[in-house]
Amino acid sequence: MYYKQLNILLAVVVFSLSFFVHISRAEDCMHDAIYEKGWSAVVTTGVRIRDIPCMESSVVLATAPVGEVLHVIAETDGYYKIERKDGTVGWIGQWLVAKTNQSFVKDNAPKEPLFDIVNHPYGSAIRYLANKNIVQGYPDMSYKPDSTINRAEFTKIVAEAQFDPGDINDCVHNFSLPGLNYIAFPDIPLSAWFASYVCMAKDEGIIGGYPDGYFRPSNEVNFVEASKILVEVFGLDKKEGDYKEWYRPYVEALQNNSYIPKTIDNLDKKITRGEMAEMIWRIMEEEHTLPFSQLI
Repeated sequence: MYYKQLNILLAVVVFSLSFFVHISRAEDCMHDAIYEKGWSAVVTTGVRIRDIPCMESSVVLATAPVGEVLHVIAETDGYYKIERKDGTVGWIGQWLVAKTNQSFVKDNAPKEPLFDIVNHPYGSAIRYLANKNIVQGYPDMSYKPDSTINRAEFTKIVAEAQFDPGDINDCVHNFSLPGLNYIAFPDIPLSAWFASYVCMAKDEGIIGGYPDGYFRPSNEVNFVEASKILVEVFGLDKKEGDYKEWYRPYVEALQNNSYIPKTIDNLDKKITRGEMAEMIWRIMEEEHTLPFSQLI
């Protein structure tokens, strides 16, 4: 009996510790010390370069293929801070690269802001939003129009397109509760760069979480999710009623106004930064004459 009780007690302790470690890692991401480095690494497994050394709540800046040589400039627990030859700086998992004697040669050619939207199908829409300070490029001057967009990024952009900056900035202060280190959803830390935007969108009833109550800011946005947010943010007319598919009135509202660009060819498609800009531009300018997708 004694050993049985001891085993049960140990099991509870182990479970509690594992739960604590999981929560601590989620909250303490980026809190480890960062050490300077200076050597070359070759990509052994295709990597996603992130803006912070963290899987959760990070933004994917770019991808690097197998064989590319990177410059390792710093490290923290499990991550290297790297630089690509085009100037992109970000974080990757240490297990995805190996040290190499190959030389890292940086491309020092100067780049214009948003240089990679030139001749892009949605370049005009991106430039339109950039001129209104609704979207920004990355530190390497790129916009990455064909990269997918996550829930945190998307929420930030639509919030900036519709709400007063002062109201957005005040939201966390106005709605945070004493003793809690998150806002709106358990996985939105008060210190997160996107906290104020999520707070504003949640307060306005524009966004909701998953059934378990979490927001999951790093999840990629698919078209039906984007359609609901856009219709709610910009107050587009939609048909009321009981629908079998929750997303139908939102998709129809965009489709009936020719706001769905042709590259969005299915309801579950992951939205790119370029497609997002195109839809917002069409809505803001009430552009109804361009080719569009019919998905319903």
